[in-house]
Amino acid sequence: MFIISFILSYGYWNTFRPILQEVDVDLPGCTENVCGMRILHLSDMHMERISVSPEKMYEQIKGTNPDMIVLTGDYLDEPGNLPKWAVYMQYIARLQPKYGMYAVLGNHDYRLGDKVNELIAIMESYNCKVLQNESIQINYKGKDINIIGIDDYHLRRSNLELAYANIDERALSIVITHDPNIILHMDGRHKVDYLLAGHFHGGQCDFPYAFRLYPMGVLPKQNLYKGLLDYKGKRMYISAGLGQSAINVRYNSRPEITLHRLQAE
Repeated sequence: MFIISFILSYGYWNTFRPILQEVDVDLPGCTENVCGMRILHLSDMHMERISVSPEKMYEQIKGTNPDMIVLTGDYLDEPGNLPKWAVYMQYIARLQPKYGMYAVLGNHDYRLGDKVNELIAIMESYNCKVLQNESIQINYKGKDINIIGIDDYHLRRSNLELAYANIDERALSIVITHDPNIILHMDGRHKVDYLLAGHFHGGQCDFPYAFRLYPMGVLPKQNLYKGLLDYKGKRMYISAGLGQSAINVRYNSRPEITLHRLQAE
């Protein structure tokens, strides 16, 4: 009994110990103009089971000086936590990134039903553009960049044709999405220089072969579920996320905030 209690306590303690991962990303499509661009990435915050307070989160992100912020889904699934989410958004928005904040929704967010529109309204009130199978172009130091937001693949809401309908094929393309399994369906028609996602929580309880017991698609079965990865020539990063789902414990996968620095290959 003591051992079980210790294991559970250790796993719960881990949920209070976020890591700021700083990742230098070498991209073939990255030009000299874009080198050094800083992207702050938050994912899977799960208001129902997050141990990191908005104040502690802000202490870790306030010195990151991001050019852009991206949020890759699963913020909450209970309408009663919308005010709580608004507080986190308030702290994130304090960073005022020059090139904007962009977000996609995850499978848990759609559990809100009609209230998902309130979630979107909260985010957009803090100048965070929610992309649902659509793109937006920004100009960074004279270089055009596509920000492509693909809706949640897990719930079959992804529409690649819509998401890519208005992109500039000559521009660097940064894709944000919740479930990275969408990359399995992306081919030469879908330009991807860097894909940012979440969904897997880095395993959350990251034990060997865990994804065989709890399947979440093809990627984790191929041991592709966290960190900086390549899939058939496409570079992607899968965040371990800041919150938890199901149970509020973590093993071998602490809560994560990620700062990406883009570099030329």
